[in-house]
Amino acid sequence: MSDDQPLPLEIEFLDPIEDIEVGNVYRFQVLQRNARGEKHQLPVETLDYGFAPIPWGKVASTNDPGLGTIQVVQVVNPEDVFLAPHYSVEAIIRPHAIRTLAPKKRIRMSAIAFEIELGFATGLEGKWKSFQPFSLPRPVDLATAKLSDPVNQKIVTRDGKVFLRVEHLEDLPAEIALTFPNGETAALKIEGSLRGTSLDPNARTRTQVGAAPAEPTEDAETAACRAELVELRAYIASFGGAGKKRPDDATIDGIRRRIGARVQKTKDRLVSYVGPRQEELLTLFRGATDLIPGYLHETPAEVSVPPAPPVSG
Repeated sequence: MSDDQPLPLEIEFLDPIEDIEVGNVYRFQVLQRNARGEKHQLPVETLDYGFAPIPWGKVASTNDPGLGTIQVVQVVNPEDVFLAPHYSVEAIIRPHAIRTLAPKKRIRMSAIAFEIELGFATGLEGKWKSFQPFSLPRPVDLATAKLSDPVNQKIVTRDGKVFLRVEHLEDLPAEIALTFPNGETAALKIEGSLRGTSLDPNARTRTQVGAAPAEPTEDAETAACRAELVELRAYIASFGGAGKKRPDDATIDGIRRRIGARVQKTKDRLVSYVGPRQEELLTLFRGATDLIPGYLHETPAEVSVPPAPPVSG
C-alpha cells in the first residue's frame, strides 16, 4: 500500500446479530491497522457512517469513546418473502484540514515624558559662574520649588544634578521658581513643542558608521550675532517667569532702561548685519523681545522698547 493511501478501517460488532428488526441495538467498534499491522480503536464520534440499501441504522456514542451503538430504525420489506436482504454499514473518516495561524504582533515606542537638566549660575550682566546646588555650604532646598503645574511636573535629583520632569509632551510651556539660601528666587520658563513620531524600522535610513559628517560652520559674524541673541534672550527671561513678582515702580524704571539699552545694542548689531542668516536672526530677535514682561511695556513713548529692525534689501 502506498504511503498516500489511508489505512483501511474494520467494523466489529460486539453483540451477535441473528435478525435485523426495528428497535434492535447492537454495540460496535471501528478499528484501524497501523503500518505495523496493529489494530487500534478510533473514536466513534470522529467518523461518519453510511447505510445500505436504505438508511436502516442510527449511530449513538457510549461512555467509551471507542464503542458505539447502532439502533435499527427501519428495515427492507421485499415483495419476495423468500428474499433475505443484505444490510451494510460503512465507517468513513471525516475529511479535515488544519491550519496554524501566527498573528503578527508589533511593538511600538512612544514619547511620554521628558526631563530637562537645570543649570545654576551666579553673577551679573552676562558674567555668570556656574555652581552645583548640592555642593554649597548651604545646599539648595528643593522643597522651595514652585511649579506651574505640580500635578504633571516634578523635581528629580540624580547623580547630584537637578532635573525638571514633565509628564506629558503637551505640558509646555512649563515654569519653575526656586528660592536659594540667600533669599533670592530664580525662575525659568521652558517653551516649545515636542512630539514623538513612530517610525517604520524598515524605512529608516542606514545607520551611520563612524563619526557623522561635521555640520558646516557659520561665518564669524553670524556666529557672533547668534551668541548675542542667546544672551539677550537669557537676560530678558531673567526678569520674568514663575515666582517673579512685579517690582516697585522705582525698580521698574531701572529695569526698563537696562532692557531698552540691551535691546537697542542687539538691534544695531542686526541692522549692520548683511550675512546669509538675516531672516533667521531677526526671527530670534523677535522671539527674545516677546519675553519682555507685560508690566515693562507700560512705558512712555520716549523709553519704549525698540521694535524689531526691518529686513534689509
